[in-house]
Amino acid sequence: MPSTPELVLQRVQAVLLGATAAGARVERGRVDPFGVDELPALNVRRGQTSHEPWTQDLDRVTLSFDVDVEVRGADWETEADALHLAVDTLLTNDLTLAGLVRGLRCTATSPDAEKGDDVAGRLTATYQCQLIQRRG
Repeated sequence: MPSTPELVLQRVQAVLLGATAAGARVERGRVDPFGVDELPALNVRRGQTSHEPWTQDLDRVTLSFDVDVEVRGADWETEADALHLAVDTLLTNDLTLAGLVRGLRCTATSPDAEKGDDVAGRLTATYQCQLIQRRG
């Protein structure tokens, strides 16, 4: 059975699949760069997870994850921003995610771009949430 953080990441991918301009191009933990013909796309990556004792048998877990918003074109920052807004709306309004975690929010964004025949840009949105998890 997967851990609660893994269930959260699976749900994030499921919520985003087919619901944005990225369509079915929503990956989990992809390490290979997207080709220009594969954009727009999203890549959900697990980040740091910390555990603090809550009770004798429970931990309070803080989970971070990144959503890489991958786009192309001269106006890539505006396109990435619009796609990120759609992602944020979907994630923060999903009732199943709300049942798994508390305090889901975007805590940072970081832009990056590469010039080639066509500009490929990435806006990495870092999310954080908390959950209670039984030890063992």
